[in-house]
Amino acid sequence: MPGALDFINWLHGKAQMIVVSDTFREFADPLLEKMGWPVLFCHHLTIDKDGIITDYNLRQPNAKMRVVEALQNLNFKVIAVGDSYNDISMLRKAEMGVLFKPPQNVIDDNKDLSVVNSFLSLKKNYFRKTGYTLIDYHHNQ
Repeated sequence: MPGALDFINWLHGKAQMIVVSDTFREFADPLLEKMGWPVLFCHHLTIDKDGIITDYNLRQPNAKMRVVEALQNLNFKVIAVGDSYNDISMLRKAEMGVLFKPPQNVIDDNKDLSVVNSFLSLKKNYFRKTGYTLIDYHHNQ
């Protein structure tokens, strides 16, 4: 996604980033490498000695929301960003939940959540909600 790596690099030093996904670790590694190997909480596959997928292993039900709860139990404040229905419980549980480029039906069904459509808007929303001020950012995103 254009602008994603710039956003991740901008975020370093401002907040801890954890990727929480419903994907499987075995599929995520190429993307994680491009992102600089952030922490990833996701599911994993069982693969036999011949490289055949024999099972899938879900960490726990409602895993995204439970990650937010666990971080909050450690006294972290959580800003969650997602784009689909499977993110809604996580977004609602976080201190700040933001829909990022969601489909219209997700927006229509969740009018109480903030919506942003660019990384620049996400930055402005992050700073506005946390009380920081965005100064001199010149990317076209």
